Amino acid sequence: MLDGEIRLRGLGARVSVERDAFGVPTIRGGNRLDVARATGFLHAQDRFFQMDLARRNAAGELSALLGPAALSIDRKRRLHRLRPVARRIFGELPEHHRSLLSAYAEGINQGLARLRAPPL
Repeated sequence: MLDGEIRLRGLGARVSVERDAFGVPTIRGGNRLDVARATGFLHAQDRFFQMDLARRNAAGELSALLGPAALSIDRKRRLHRLRPVARRIFGELPEHHRSLLSAYAEGINQGLARLRAPPL
C-alpha cells in the first residue's frame, strides 16, 4: 500500500508515512512504540523476503527454502544455535526494549496479514 490510510492495532496516536520519489519511507509518530509498529508494518510490506532469508540463514534453515544445495551452509550455521541465543537475550532485555521489539513484530504480522498475496 503506497497511498491512503489504514488503522494498525495497538497504535497510541497517529503515525504518518511519507515516501520520497524513490519510494523510501519517512515515518513520523508521537512515540517510539508507534513508530516501531509502523516500521514493522512497512518492513513486512517492502522487505519481508529479505528479512525471512536472513532469519533462515542465521537459524540454519536455508535448505528448507533452497533445497539440498544449502545443507552445508545450514550445518555450519546451526552450530551457533542463534535462535535460542536470541530468545535468551530477548528475555534479558529491559522491558522498554522488549516492548519496542514486540511492537515491531506486531507491525510485521499486521503488514503480512494485509498483503494481497503471500511473499515469495
